[in-house]
Amino acid sequence: MVIEDFLRENVPTIYAFITEHVPNMIKVGFTDQGALTRLKQWQRTYPDAELLGYWTAIEINNLNQQVYFKDFAVHSRLNQKGYKQIDLKLEADAIRQLAINSDLKDMHVSQEFFHKYRDLDEDEKAELSTEILKDIIDELKKDIRENNNLTNIALYTLVGDEGTNRADIGWKQPATFDPTPLQETAIGNAITAIEDKHKTDLLLAAVMRFGKTFTAY
Repeated sequence: MVIEDFLRENVPTIYAFITEHVPNMIKVGFTDQGALTRLKQWQRTYPDAELLGYWTAIEINNLNQQVYFKDFAVHSRLNQKGYKQIDLKLEADAIRQLAINSDLKDMHVSQEFFHKYRDLDEDEKAELSTEILKDIIDELKKDIRENNNLTNIALYTLVGDEGTNRADIGWKQPATFDPTPLQETAIGNAITAIEDKHKTDLLLAAVMRFGKTFTAY
């Protein structure tokens, strides 16, 4: 099997890419469509997006079940290692202003971007590399095999082509969290349409992972 065929398979995968539109950051995400397919979707927002790497997120647990994890588990361990996620309230507008193509000034900036460097002692910096990502994914798979350190990992049981069932281990979410600036704009537009224009049917059109369900609530 050639690598392109593998990348197109519908298997749970963690992938990473870079783009000059979001400088000095690395996007770490999850897909079950294949990394190349997902990258092409992101290239509608970031035309120069370049795939850095991809890793399957499936492992066999102690019950002999095929389970997988999503990018949230990888994000958590990146945070533990000192790599910070983008601060959408502070950084998203600045990134849009620096967009290479002026047509992208209103682009969606994903919260799944991580700063490429973390500070060390004596003004030195450590770079977030594909090797670090691979090590984290290998650690997660090892923890699943050995049923160890799974407190903050949401696992999903693979049930074939028809769908998945969530496992008993839950991801800890905050009780509340604030909307992103783009979500606030969508909410404001909806309120205006309902209260001022007396609309009763609304359509929320947004990119994947925008947070449409949260925004609708």
